[in-house]
Amino acid sequence: MQIDPPTAANDNVGPLGRIYTFDEAAKHLGVSKRQFQNIVKRHPFYAKNGNRYLFSETDIRHIWSGMRCDSISGGERPPRTGSFGAPTPPAGRSTNLQKRLTKLRPRVCA
Repeated sequence: MQIDPPTAANDNVGPLGRIYTFDEAAKHLGVSKRQFQNIVKRHPFYAKNGNRYLFSETDIRHIWSGMRCDSISGGERPPRTGSFGAPTPPAGRSTNLQKRLTKLRPRVCA
C-alpha cells in the first residue's frame, strides 16, 4: 500500500515571478506610497513577512483590476439620487406642512 504525500491547499498557484516590496509596487503602479496604502486597504492582495508587505506580479494585477473604473455602456445614465431629483410640491402645501411640523410645543416644567 502506497501513501501519497499530502498536497498543499494552495498548490495550484503557478510561479510567482518577480516579488515587489511596498515601495516598488507603488512605483510600478505609478502612485504615491500614501495612495497605495489606501488602495491596498480596499484591495488586500499581498503576502506579509513580519511587518513587510510583499507583492507578486499576480497580486499587482489583481490590485490593478480593482483600481480600474467600470464605465457605463452606451448612453445609459445611472438613476438620479439626491434632494433635487424630483419636483418640489406647490408653495402653499409645502409652507403649511412646514408650519405644522415646526410648531413650538410648550415646555413642561418639573
